Amino acid sequence: MATRPLKISWTLYRPMIKNDHPIHLDAILAWAAVRIAEEQGVENHFAAQEDLPLAKNDDGIWKASMLIKRNTRSSLLFPMTKPFNVYLDDANIYYQKKNILFTPATGKFKAFDLRLQAGWCSEVNAWCIGDPDKVKHLLSRISSLGKLSRNNFGAIKDFSVNDDPAAEKLWQVRTLPLALDHPVQPGYARAMRVCAPPYWDKTRLEACQVPIDPQGLCV
Repeated sequence: MATRPLKISWTLYRPMIKNDHPIHLDAILAWAAVRIAEEQGVENHFAAQEDLPLAKNDDGIWKASMLIKRNTRSSLLFPMTKPFNVYLDDANIYYQKKNILFTPATGKFKAFDLRLQAGWCSEVNAWCIGDPDKVKHLLSRISSLGKLSRNNFGAIKDFSVNDDPAAEKLWQVRTLPLALDHPVQPGYARAMRVCAPPYWDKTRLEACQVPIDPQGLCV
């Protein structure tokens, strides 16, 4: 596999839900790889997340950064009515709903208060050391970023995969394993996190270091 330093950029056309923990690029690629293997009838399709088109470092960690939001706006709380649609102008947020009233009754137009933070960002970036064609193929299966994609949050307008020498360093803007007796890198803090897919598996928690200000490290 021929790997190169790459920068991935997404343009969104829906607000993105604020996650409790960072989203890593290798997590997204792993989801796509597992879904493809499942569609192909592979019995142990979860094994596909162990064979991503990415390079690994000496600790066996995928060389793939967390997702970095650009030009974010203040977070919002959404009272929603189904069906729900929202789109962005340069200066305003417009809502399109068939029922403008908050209706607590039952039925397909029932309203509900979604108490999760969502915010606009013009672009989302990530960096990795990987095979550009295979990375692009897996990313083509991703239609949204973050939580509540079923409600069109984080919907992707387009994405690009380009060579970027800066990725040789920026892929490290991610959760990295760290022995308890080792010092923390400048700009990182100690934590207990999962360092590889599947990130939801809390039985795999380990000592690590996480970026304090990921956006600041990517300037």
